[in-house]
Amino acid sequence: YLHGQERFFQMDLYRRIAAGEIAEIIPQGIETDRKNRVHQFRKRARSILESLKPEERDLLEKYTAGVNSGIQQLSSRPFEYHLLQVSPRLWRAEDSILCAISITMALQDTDVLTDRVRGQISAHFPPEIFDFIYQNGSRWEAPQDGSIREITPPPPAESWQAATSHWPESPESPDWMPKPSRFGESYPRESYRNGSNNWAARPSKDALNPAAWVANDMHLGLRIPNTWYRATVFEQSRSGEPLEAHGVSLPGLPGIIVGGNGKIAWGFTNPNADTEDAIILIADPEDPEAYLTSEGSEKIKKEIETLYIKGAPQETITVETTPFGPVIGKNESGQKIAFQWVAHQDWSFDLQLLNLAKSTSAQEALDIANTAESPALSMVVGDDQGNIGWSLFGSIPDRASSELQLTPIASNEPSALWKGRLAPGAYPRIYNPEQGFITTANARIVGGDALARFGDSGYLLGSRQWRIQQELAARDAEHSLESMLEIQMNIEGDALYPWQALIRWAYSPVRGSLTEEESELMEWVNAWSGRAEASSVGYRIIRSFRGKMLDRLYYRLFGPTLSKDASIYYNRGFARLGIPLEEPMLQILEQRPDALIDPYFKSWHAEMRHALAQIIEEAKPRGFAKYTWGAVNKLSIKHPMSAGIPVLGDWINMPEVELDGDQIVISANAPDHGPSQRFVVQVGDERNGRFSMPAGQSGHPLSPFYRAGHEAWLKGAESPLRPGDVLHTLTLVPEE
Repeated sequence: YLHGQERFFQMDLYRRIAAGEIAEIIPQGIETDRKNRVHQFRKRARSILESLKPEERDLLEKYTAGVNSGIQQLSSRPFEYHLLQVSPRLWRAEDSILCAISITMALQDTDVLTDRVRGQISAHFPPEIFDFIYQNGSRWEAPQDGSIREITPPPPAESWQAATSHWPESPESPDWMPKPSRFGESYPRESYRNGSNNWAARPSKDALNPAAWVANDMHLGLRIPNTWYRATVFEQSRSGEPLEAHGVSLPGLPGIIVGGNGKIAWGFTNPNADTEDAIILIADPEDPEAYLTSEGSEKIKKEIETLYIKGAPQETITVETTPFGPVIGKNESGQKIAFQWVAHQDWSFDLQLLNLAKSTSAQEALDIANTAESPALSMVVGDDQGNIGWSLFGSIPDRASSELQLTPIASNEPSALWKGRLAPGAYPRIYNPEQGFITTANARIVGGDALARFGDSGYLLGSRQWRIQQELAARDAEHSLESMLEIQMNIEGDALYPWQALIRWAYSPVRGSLTEEESELMEWVNAWSGRAEASSVGYRIIRSFRGKMLDRLYYRLFGPTLSKDASIYYNRGFARLGIPLEEPMLQILEQRPDALIDPYFKSWHAEMRHALAQIIEEAKPRGFAKYTWGAVNKLSIKHPMSAGIPVLGDWINMPEVELDGDQIVISANAPDHGPSQRFVVQVGDERNGRFSMPAGQSGHPLSPFYRAGHEAWLKGAESPLRPGDVLHTLTLVPEE
């Protein structure tokens, strides 16, 4: 009822984005519809609904009735519908499943680009280059099972001929290498698809309270209204014990998604598990409408989808389908690509996640995690007895091959088609580790057979995960609410120290003859505090240098090859292609092999000084004192309708604020992507737990709760997790 009253337009967008039905109310969304309708998610949602247990279907039907009562009992439809001049369409139970699918789309690779890029590199480069680029080892590795990988050094010069043979001998411009046409250079914006942190920690043995500590901040796109809706739900455990679950719900679904109930507390991050495969359809030479599988030839099926567009004629698109999934495009060789994705399976969704709020122990929560069907998540949990645990939560495919699958698979390979869902017993777990804490932050968590089972969809640099571990270990189990909040807002920029050293090296041959601007730049670089502070000039200089050099090396080494397949290369810059650049590129820049020198500059010194000269030019208009990190890392939380409201549009947005933090530090703040919620709690002490989320609870700009809590979120987790005194009461009375 409350979701329907306060967040219906948000829910409407969720279901329409997933179903490819945006243009019915917003004509400009037709491109999104054309792309997303290929997945036929509304049809899949209906199929999933039918496959649910009767009690789960019943719960969704009751939730649906509540949503529709809420929207119908408003005195006026939500303001967005007045602006669009349309009426809201009532909720259906299948729409809740579409909401869950929309979250899956936000967390996972909706174009299976990671596999396709890896396939392109594998096809055009020798194995040692592929292994070097995709080693996923780094100086910041922090897996939970101790499986530290040795860093793979750069291959010898002759191995790079596949990359350097495309280079011109004497380029006319320093920017001679191919670049993605849509986005250009990535700096300061990189891959903001991740950034979440969570951890659980046991207190010291002599602590008065033996309960575990749990902290979580889930990073998503920041918008108005916020992704989550705060709630307290009164539950009963399986033994009948009364519980109060405090945390956040997702408009579109019932129940608490993350939070605590006095017995356990739990949080999620994106594990970057491999839940999708690109399948190359091997054409049947005897039938142009068919492809080969391990069991023979199969025809591609075709279905017509109708797209409705407000104020314009309807369109139809032809969707080609296979048992693997829909056809989403072609590769460099013109072969069709089918997209095999967990989101397409009937075992991608159920309501077991809601049972976490009824759990009374970490072990019970882990059992739920391994049987639940949902977007793949990385869950940490702690309980009131001091037990802590980690496991994957949700749907993971059971592949026929036991090898780590990184590249596209031919349709006629026996291992191409998934066997189904991974068995619960095959999920990796960590329980009460010796070091007394568990952390995840979108980096690799386990290795060996466990890694092969749930895969690698492109892990992020381990610098956040590493720093959290350092902070927890330094406290030697002497944890407190204050220390947990400090860690959550930590902005130590460990990952930039190697780049600071590279800047110093770049000027080393000419240190006595630096220009005035170069000398000033070096003063700021040397004065850097080591933190990602909004006021920091040094951080921005080093961060900008890092971005420019990563771009240059990426475009130089891989641009000519990746640009052969425009569907992947010109779609996105390197940031979203799942290439773990940091460690490989740092090694190249630190070792500086002659074979990889840019042919325009003829030396590594010259190329690095060129990047620094660009920074000097960028800083000139206002001077270096104004060239701060906060000047480019400004909060930009906007309502999706604000651009269409003359004069008043900015009024419904959140104010711009210069932000501390960055994706490579624990407090991973970015302009429109960041912590969609934060909480810290010692299990059982929810009254003193802390919580915050951006924007406010209500989606209506005239509500007193439209911005309530936003200022507290800017400062960290500054408001209580558990509700305080009752100020307003709404009583729902059943109709007779």
